[in-house]
Amino acid sequence: MHMATRRENLRQEDGAEISEVREVELVAPRGAPVASRRDRSDAPKAAASDKGPSSFHIPSLDGLRGGAFLLVFLGHALPEKMLRFVPPAFGVTVFFVLSGYLITTLLRKEYDRTATVNFRDFYLRRALRILPPFYIVLLLSSVLTAAHVVDGQVTLPTLAAYVLHAANYWTVYHGFDAIPGGTSVYWSLSVEEHFYLLFPLLYFAMRHFGFSARRQLATIVSLCAAVLVWRIVLSGVLHADYERLYRGTDTRVDAILAGCALAVYGNPVLDRSRISDRTWRWVALPIGMVVLLMTSVIREPLFQAAFKGSLQAAALIPFFVVAIRCPKWGPMRLFNTKLMGFVGLLSYGLYLTHRMVLMLVEKWITTNVVLVVPIALGLCIAFCYGMYVLVEAPCAQLRKRLTATKKPARTVKRMPTPMQPTPAVG
Repeated sequence: MHMATRRENLRQEDGAEISEVREVELVAPRGAPVASRRDRSDAPKAAASDKGPSSFHIPSLDGLRGGAFLLVFLGHALPEKMLRFVPPAFGVTVFFVLSGYLITTLLRKEYDRTATVNFRDFYLRRALRILPPFYIVLLLSSVLTAAHVVDGQVTLPTLAAYVLHAANYWTVYHGFDAIPGGTSVYWSLSVEEHFYLLFPLLYFAMRHFGFSARRQLATIVSLCAAVLVWRIVLSGVLHADYERLYRGTDTRVDAILAGCALAVYGNPVLDRSRISDRTWRWVALPIGMVVLLMTSVIREPLFQAAFKGSLQAAALIPFFVVAIRCPKWGPMRLFNTKLMGFVGLLSYGLYLTHRMVLMLVEKWITTNVVLVVPIALGLCIAFCYGMYVLVEAPCAQLRKRLTATKKPARTVKRMPTPMQPTPAVG
């Protein structure tokens, strides 16, 4: 019981530390209910207090995070001929969209509450959330590689690139031959670190200069379009290879920005919408699924290199909205099970370690995929639960202490009162 309570109080933000979780009806900042009366029975239960930038919890997103990890894990564990059905790249895209949505929602809540962004607290939270497991797994992999327990190489230039969060560009230009065993997944952490470094500054600037929600959306969508055009140029004109397009921050950040777009306009947690839940479920979601299927069927090189990522990120938006707004509806129930929530809780550590564990199992235990999958998954979960208890949970408590609000919050007064009618968004 004690550990269950501790897990509930230390939910990750994909980062964000989640505290004081309590169930309330989601209400838009303007006072308008998120769901219509007809759809309200399906509305998610989550914390939505204004006590701090991280005082909210969306259960469905734990399950989505767990599902994204399982996609990545199976994509790396199963034979190559099956990757079309379980593509690990799509799981990474889900992680990216989720990160953008969560981080921007936290920034938005903080600015709405205080009329500013506390950059010290933001970067301190990110450092304590990401860096301890990051460096622990990197050190462990380096030791195992140096001892020839797993295949790979340990070189000072590679370690320097990883430590400085440039793993993505290092592997683009130097390949994967001279890296510690199982650390090939670190490239995506570099993309996210670059996003965390720059996007809060952009978001603060947009709010500081009075950008409306629509103008914020237009700015973010324009950045996504610029990334798409850049990919087209790299692929169609400069003939860049797949690794450059797949792993570069400048060519993948649009997936994270898609989540940011959902957070600033039509946010399913903070805004009401003109679009009913029924329309999201039976129109928008099927369209998104068709688009995702299309991205797997169309194999034309330029489409795969340039357009696929953008379309997948956009197609995930209705999936996220339905998962958040309709957690008790049909397949979305899966993401609210305790098992998926538990996998989501450990997903960061699982993502960091799973390739190393797969290498260990395949080299020292068995190469039979029927056995590799359960053995490797079980070892990953056991190791990462231990790391969660001994490292991540204490760091979460430390984050709470170091970033606790020390003075009364300043409320933004531009919002109308709940008695004033306001237009819906989204």
